[in-house]
Amino acid sequence: MQKHQHYDIAIIGSGITGLSTAYHLAQSKDLSICIAEDREPNGASQASANMVSGGLIDNFTRISQRHGFDYAKETWQYSHHAFDAIIEFANREGLGAKLGSRIRLIETQDEFVECTKAIDQLKQAGFPSDLTRALPVGAQALLGQQIDEPKAAVLDSRKLLEHLRALTKASDRIGRIIALQRESQHFTLTSTGTQITAEIIILANHLEIPKFLPGLEGVLVSTQDQWLR
Repeated sequence: MQKHQHYDIAIIGSGITGLSTAYHLAQSKDLSICIAEDREPNGASQASANMVSGGLIDNFTRISQRHGFDYAKETWQYSHHAFDAIIEFANREGLGAKLGSRIRLIETQDEFVECTKAIDQLKQAGFPSDLTRALPVGAQALLGQQIDEPKAAVLDSRKLLEHLRALTKASDRIGRIIALQRESQHFTLTSTGTQITAEIIILANHLEIPKFLPGLEGVLVSTQDQWLR
């Protein structure tokens, strides 16, 4: 339900990112917040693989080669802190996260060489990581596995979404945003049925962002498309 015409913060997107953002911002009682529901509420989050992990998708070496060792270390550490915060929240709220190890399956000799270098750098940075030739049953075509410290978990995304909806029920809801205009002092948002203004906009609807920022259309793709590329 919409209570105001002007908000401090408008969050576009009502999946895990949008709802968790609203949850944390709502800890400040002085902020007025609204959440714009997607066309298909929680679409991308509903299709989540239910896995969370520390580190990044790219190997440590790819980041260190481009940005330097210290930058890669700080990035990895930041991701680990975020992972720890998620697990702490899940345990506190009774969401039952199941912890495990982060595993990279190695298919080619080039990947094997890269993982060997990545493991050396991870250990230098203080992050436990190992390379093993032991393979799961039926995976004999692989060359090995890179196993990082226990920084991975399975977390039921539907259960998490339901919980976040309950935690953010005090935040106003508006319909899907169909137009966004930047004014001199604020943003004007037009949704299906109403128009509001906000001081700050948070774009938490990954695949819809290019509609508002066309320059990012080429880089914001689905996880499925990232793997296909």
